[in-house]
Amino acid sequence: FMDIENGYPFEIDLEIAFLNSNFQQLGVAEIENNQTIMPGKVDAQGRPQSNTKARLTIKIPREKIDMLQNATHVVIKAKVLGDGTNKKIYNTYKLKISTNGQFEYEANL
Repeated sequence: FMDIENGYPFEIDLEIAFLNSNFQQLGVAEIENNQTIMPGKVDAQGRPQSNTKARLTIKIPREKIDMLQNATHVVIKAKVLGDGTNKKIYNTYKLKISTNGQFEYEANL
């Protein structure tokens, strides 16, 4: 899971990539239902008022387990999805990301 708080006035799309020790990309994780993070709430002047919260579910299918096991780095890319209007960017905008994991293991005994 990724819990996100978006204080930007833009919708955000995330990509999670896994890299090896040479910083070569091994693959990307799929975000369930291609979820995006909706824009934060702003006032009439575009100043942030409150964050929008979202929980993204990321599943790593069995065929990508090797990618996860060989990864030494994770890169989170945030892509801004604009609405076609000009917006001023303030240094008080924040995008907070926290990660949590839930794993299911199989053991051959």
